[in-house]
Amino acid sequence: MSPEFIGIIGLVLFFVLIYFGMPITMAFLSIGFAGIAYFRGFGGAMAVLSTSPFNTMTSYVWSVFPLFTFMGFIALLANVASSFYEGTRSWIGHWRGGMGHACILANTAFGACVGDPLSAAVTFTSMSLPEMRRQGYKDSLSMGTIVAASILATMIPPSGTLIVYGALTQTPIGELFIAAVIPGLILAVLYMLTLWLTCRINPELAPVGVKAGWRERWQGLGMMWPFLLALATILGGIYIGVFTPTEAGAAGCFIMFVIALLRRSLTWKSFIEAFTEAGKVMGAVGFMIIGATIFNVFLAFSGLPRALAESIGGFTNSPLVFAMLMIGVYFILGMFMDPGSVTLLTVPLFFPMLKQVNLSSLQYGVLLTILLGIGGLTPPYGMISVAVAGLFKGISLGEVFRGSAPYIVTLLIMAILVVLFPGLTHFLPGYMISR
Repeated sequence: MSPEFIGIIGLVLFFVLIYFGMPITMAFLSIGFAGIAYFRGFGGAMAVLSTSPFNTMTSYVWSVFPLFTFMGFIALLANVASSFYEGTRSWIGHWRGGMGHACILANTAFGACVGDPLSAAVTFTSMSLPEMRRQGYKDSLSMGTIVAASILATMIPPSGTLIVYGALTQTPIGELFIAAVIPGLILAVLYMLTLWLTCRINPELAPVGVKAGWRERWQGLGMMWPFLLALATILGGIYIGVFTPTEAGAAGCFIMFVIALLRRSLTWKSFIEAFTEAGKVMGAVGFMIIGATIFNVFLAFSGLPRALAESIGGFTNSPLVFAMLMIGVYFILGMFMDPGSVTLLTVPLFFPMLKQVNLSSLQYGVLLTILLGIGGLTPPYGMISVAVAGLFKGISLGEVFRGSAPYIVTLLIMAILVVLFPGLTHFLPGYMISR
């Protein structure tokens, strides 16, 4: 059998093990170790296993992840999301569907502090759903908007997906962060247009709210300063070259820590809890990365990524055709696997193909983030949708899926725009580099 065929067998066995309930980390590790042993013998596999985990997890590029993860938990304690949400609602809450618009804008702000869509979805469901119900919003519109808006948390830097992608591909994480800013803001605008159009077609989904007074509006502006401070520190510092991404993460942690102290929302107990939860996340992610690294060594020995790149190059050099292929693959995988696993599995396969189809690593990073977001919304797995429906009583999973369907179309449009217009991702990083 050819080495490439062995690689295909390894991929098939990986999905079989997942189907029968093996943890994804162990599936990566076991198939990867067995595949390396096939090509290099048991001694060679043990050599990789003894050195690869240490080399992977002590790489400087991974130091970005724990800092931004910890910053996210501190931001939750500091109530940054609720402050910005209330401030935004005071200005646009009286629009038809205004609570949904406020949720979209607040998720855009929340993304500058937390790069995890699930945290954003849970936070805004608990915070905004009761009030949306009280005002007469239909659950399908409310939940569809909330879960779709949570994808903005991975688009607006810092983004956990972009950190992992940058580490896997050796793409500068600072450039990836800046590259995602314009697509993230455009996606927020497209979301608001989608919500406006949905409410215009069916006004019964969302009522017109009560208009806030000017005093309440000015107070609302004052509630937005934590977001503006975090945004200026993280993105501004990286853009003008004051911080590396790792240093920006440390500065963001410090700012959120001070904000939480000023708001008296931080105790020793809550601080230790945030530290512990961040450690749990990093432990889970770290073991998955180690398993995926072993698996990717096996794929490299098989030559499968190179063979796929050559096949795609012979089939098409159109970035749009390649993007449609990616959309299909990620759409299917996203139905059954979590975004982290999909990233670790697919990036080593797709990344070698970029030159053949004239896509840059920055475009692929942003495109990957969008497509993983779609996977978090689609049935039957739809991690974000399923998690929110399971955590909160009275929420129908079917309503969540129906409500998010228009936003999936919006995400697909955004994915195509990123492919057709490279300037969306290249403009800001190019200017940053030239400085």
